[in-house]
Amino acid sequence: MRHAHDRAVLEAVGYLERSAAAVRRGHGSTRVEGAEGLIAAAFRHRTSRAGDPQLHSHVLVANLGRGPDGRWSALDGRRLYADARAASFIYQAVLRSELTRSLGLEWLPVHKGIAELAGVPKPVLRPFSRRRAEIEAALAQHGRRAPARPKPRHSRRGERSATPSMPLSWWRDGGRARRRLGSIAVAWSN
Repeated sequence: MRHAHDRAVLEAVGYLERSAAAVRRGHGSTRVEGAEGLIAAAFRHRTSRAGDPQLHSHVLVANLGRGPDGRWSALDGRRLYADARAASFIYQAVLRSELTRSLGLEWLPVHKGIAELAGVPKPVLRPFSRRRAEIEAALAQHGRRAPARPKPRHSRRGERSATPSMPLSWWRDGGRARRRLGSIAVAWSN
């Protein structure tokens, strides 16, 4: 799974390098020229801020690029911003493809670039969605309801650290799951 995730991250960043890498030049940075790729660092995390299992990476892009003349200049961030959603779609598509190829997984229909894994009942997913529950509770305090896919800006806090080597009981009973997952969780732990 990690290999599939890392490949998807590389493909998404590669897309941004090809489509959005540009530097600003001239008085007032009004001229935009292509750049030779991006300077970036990816940080892989295994869990969400709420401690739920969620493999993801944060990619930090330096505001620096080398233009066609070899000089280093500030990036034109507008292009990165404009292509971020397409890069996310590429990440999701490559991840699905890699997981289907390597593990034989199947997916529900794609909606806005994202697809859920087929065959996993909602009662199994819900206990591992503490972040969503936290957001819904924070919004309810203000008399609001969460959208279908909540945006993470509503209630931020530092990420917790968890590792795959933690015992299954930690994931099942350590406040992470509210229901007994039984054989499903045991099968997923292998």
